Amino acid sequence: VSSARYMSEAYDDTVHRFIELLMQLAPDVPRKEIYWFYNHLSGAQVMTLAQTTRIDVLSRGYARSTDLLSAMESMIVMFSSGFEGLRTKYARPSAPTRKRARKAVA
Repeated sequence: VSSARYMSEAYDDTVHRFIELLMQLAPDVPRKEIYWFYNHLSGAQVMTLAQTTRIDVLSRGYARSTDLLSAMESMIVMFSSGFEGLRTKYARPSAPTRKRARKAVA
């Protein structure tokens, strides 16, 4: 079984459910953007879990690829902010609200 076929058989149903949830949370965001968001998220997860030590070298030891808790905490901040950024970018303007004029009280 090829790795691509294995990935599809093992994960596609779960990934599609996750993407559908993202679409429900961000109904104004184009479908294509949601798929790109998931692609970036899953790529970061794979790279992090691979523990390549690249971050160790680049950071000169300030960050360690074996520190998965720190990595996950960082990704939560980064991707939740990114998702909110997409929602903001594509938010439909709300209907204008009428402000009630206040009468001056003497």
